Amino acid sequence: MDLKNAQYRRTGQDGGALLTSENVRLLNQLMASSDPDCLPRLSVLRCDGQLIAAHFGLQCGSVLHYWFPAYDSRFANYSPGRILYRCMLLNAPFNGIACIDHGEGDSAYKRDFTNNEHQYFKGLISSNPWGQALMLIQRLRWRFAA
Repeated sequence: MDLKNAQYRRTGQDGGALLTSENVRLLNQLMASSDPDCLPRLSVLRCDGQLIAAHFGLQCGSVLHYWFPAYDSRFANYSPGRILYRCMLLNAPFNGIACIDHGEGDSAYKRDFTNNEHQYFKGLISSNPWGQALMLIQRLRWRFAA
C-alpha cells in the first residue's frame, strides 16, 4: 500500500483509491478472504530482500482481476512492473489463472501484454422522472470524464 500511495502522490492522484481509510479497510478485509470466488493475490518482486514491485488483485475462478500494481520509482529504469507482470504471466497456470482482466481504460502495458480484447459499452435506462434525471447526470459524467 505504501508503494501505491507513493505512486499516487508522485503522479498527482490525490484521489487515489488507497488514500482513504475506508478503502484500506476494505482491502484488508479482502486480503483476509478465503472465499474461492474472491481469492486475494499478492505478487511481489524483490532484489536482495528489498521490495521492488508489487501487485494486489483478486482471483475469481480462473480470472485474476488486476487492481493495484506499484513499483519503487528508484528502479524505474529497469521496468520492475513489467518484470513482475511477466513473472505473474509465467506463473499464472500454476495458480489456476487462465485470464488476467485489466479492467477499463487504455495504457501501454495493457497493449503490450494483451492477446485478446473485449469492447463493452456503458449505459443506463430508466422510465421514471428521477431515473431519467440520474441518467442525464450519469451521461454527462461519462462524456466529460473521458
